Amino acid sequence: MNLHKLSVAVITMRFPVQSETFTSARMRTLVGAGHRVRVFALRNAKTDRDDLARERGVDDIPTSHNDPASNIKGLLDALRRPRLLVGVLGWLAGTSRGNWSQLIRALAVLPRSFDILDTLEGDAPDVLHTEWGHYPAVVAYLVQKRLPKTVVSVSLIAYDLDTEFGGTVEVVRSAEVIRTQAQVNVDKITDFTGVDRDRVAVIYDGVDLKSIHAAQAGAAKIAGRFVVAGRLVPKKGVDAAIRVFAAVRSQVNDISLCVLGEGQDLARLQRLARDLGVADAVRFLGHVSHQRVIEEFSAAEILLHLSHSERLPNVVKEGMACRCVCITTRTEGIEELVEDGTTGYLVGLDETERAAAIAIELLKDRRPMQVVACAAHRFVQSNFDHDRNVRLLLDLWRAAPGINGHPA
Repeated sequence: MNLHKLSVAVITMRFPVQSETFTSARMRTLVGAGHRVRVFALRNAKTDRDDLARERGVDDIPTSHNDPASNIKGLLDALRRPRLLVGVLGWLAGTSRGNWSQLIRALAVLPRSFDILDTLEGDAPDVLHTEWGHYPAVVAYLVQKRLPKTVVSVSLIAYDLDTEFGGTVEVVRSAEVIRTQAQVNVDKITDFTGVDRDRVAVIYDGVDLKSIHAAQAGAAKIAGRFVVAGRLVPKKGVDAAIRVFAAVRSQVNDISLCVLGEGQDLARLQRLARDLGVADAVRFLGHVSHQRVIEEFSAAEILLHLSHSERLPNVVKEGMACRCVCITTRTEGIEELVEDGTTGYLVGLDETERAAAIAIELLKDRRPMQVVACAAHRFVQSNFDHDRNVRLLLDLWRAAPGINGHPA
């Protein structure tokens, strides 16, 4: 079958974002496959947006952001469509269920949403895909009302299910494609939205194995190298990782730790390293390029990821792909990625002593470390290949009514 290239409009909050490498990778892969991609962000662009877009290789993807001009234009567009405006206001009021905070946030993005709708009506996409299922649902609702031939695709991920924005429910029930990034989310999605389980497709956020393999070519592991990557905020558990490292260093010589990331906790974490007597062995590298992250993972033997609540974190996937042994917290759904003792190690949120004991044993007898690292790499290669998972999403879009001749 001769499949035409798709026109895809993507709705997100910001683009790109430092912590969302998978979104940039997905857009880059779609464009590389010949599809037309436009990104519409509901929030304003950050000051480092252009630099980050160049770093991620998405600077050529047409992207618009929220700004005063967009809000004014969107407000005027809304006032010119009183019936649609009244309808969406009634929808938001009815779905907010007394949650005034959510209602205010939804109303705040409404002018921008009308501005996006006006653009899309002038150049309708084959697919409207929301990278998030909460406030981007406002745009999806408008598109469902005004562009019935456009396939609406919604990603529902962890934050969406914690937020439970009421407007998501009606949009998801009418969407042609519902995607989530973890099997553990499916029951929550069905409970929240009422859709049948078989309507929810689990497509993991993958990792770019080709770039990882290229970065690893000729790279060698540094004996005793630990790595931590993530925003330096309390919920990421970087302080626990430093405590684990300090406990290991009290038993094993010649080890080092690289901390990748920036955030409000930097000074506190540096002070903690000094107080624990390991400041000479800990390097805080700040924000680095994604390429540098992969290089540091490729050099490290052990990745510590002691975050409080993440589901299937990309950091762990990439560490496993780089043949790190990952010691991570037993967060919801993590068993879909890490089999304890086989492809990595799982510890409780406060089990720093156990995490340290695992690392000490690995460093004293490196044969289990090599076995686990290789098993982790194979598992990610089999289940979290980015290119294949993007193709799975494309297959869902193409199978939707109206695409490539499928009956509407």
